[in-house]
Amino acid sequence: MQVQLKAGSGSTAWVKEMNKTIKNMQLVGFQVRLHIKGVRGLKTSAGDDDISIRVQGPNLPQLALIGDQLVDRLQGISGLHNLPHSYEDTREEINIVIDHTRAANLGMRVNDISIVLQVALEGIVVSEFIDEDRQYDIRLRLPRHQAASLESLNNTFIGLHQTQAIHLRDVTIVKRVLSPANIKHDKQRRIVDIMASLDEGATLSEVMKIVEQRLVNLKLPERYILYDGSTLDMLNKGQKMGRILLALFLVFVVMSVQYESLRNPLVIMLGVPFALIGVTAGLLAFNITLSMPVWLGLIMLAGIVVNNAIILVEQIEIEREKEVELVKAIITAARLRAILMTTLTTAIGMSPLALGIGSGAEMLATTCHRTGLWSAFLNAGQPTADPGDLLPHAIQKST
Repeated sequence: MQVQLKAGSGSTAWVKEMNKTIKNMQLVGFQVRLHIKGVRGLKTSAGDDDISIRVQGPNLPQLALIGDQLVDRLQGISGLHNLPHSYEDTREEINIVIDHTRAANLGMRVNDISIVLQVALEGIVVSEFIDEDRQYDIRLRLPRHQAASLESLNNTFIGLHQTQAIHLRDVTIVKRVLSPANIKHDKQRRIVDIMASLDEGATLSEVMKIVEQRLVNLKLPERYILYDGSTLDMLNKGQKMGRILLALFLVFVVMSVQYESLRNPLVIMLGVPFALIGVTAGLLAFNITLSMPVWLGLIMLAGIVVNNAIILVEQIEIEREKEVELVKAIITAARLRAILMTTLTTAIGMSPLALGIGSGAEMLATTCHRTGLWSAFLNAGQPTADPGDLLPHAIQKST
């Protein structure tokens, strides 16, 4: 069941309140798990939750047993909750096993038995009825009460052998069995997926270290493989600087083409390291570790810093064209008002997200903590670089 919260409601607070309510109900024989749906396009694993651990193997009952063992091992880990595996949910099915020897002795073919079962349980379309512009299928099937129970299904007539009636129970074994509600595959092979949700404040890297320690001595039968459902891979990718460096490089290339030189783009890019002042302050103030939203915020922040630096450099160039001295041109261009105008648009626009206003907003609130509300303001008054040291060597009057 999916629940969509009203505007202004927080997902985390609602889940906590519902967990308390469910606990007070003291339900017997039921398991209720609540998951907060992640932001579309942002996933920390290949599964449906924050953490996904998978076991691949050929036998479904054995996979379900291994899933139970893994869940027992992971129970009690601080920072984890909602620990199901993909085969916990089962449903009752009717299992019909044909006795091929008996069927052959009675002259019954497997195809004949399957057709009879289809007629009895589902029916077959034998004709069509057309009423003006509407068309209806005419389906032939047994009355529902003749296939409503195992006993009535066993008594289903399927053919004759030497004038003797043959019933389904004569050539098959019909029984009810429990089977998984859904069967998961990875690369066309059956798997059991053990999933878990992170508690508020828990970090993925620390929890995964504990999970690895719990599973280090796990012994699996032959032909069964334990592997990570892309959680560690996505964690490692999220901790790399490659995306930020690539973004900065692309910005530098675009500016080099626009300016038709490397001088001004280089000066502009020298302002990006000053953004670490606000980033460090934001991380320390909110006690947040590095994660995917951090890198997303840093990429956004790099764009803000570059915009501020472009305003400074462009104004310096305009003043130099008026034959103003270099130092005076720098002082004239370094006006706080123009930079605040560009910074405030971003900071104010992201304020509702940073404050967690609205359903699901708290998931991306950490991104804002790295950008406008801390870094943008702390860097708004920072020059692109130290003007007295860098700009005299980089910006010269056009000749």
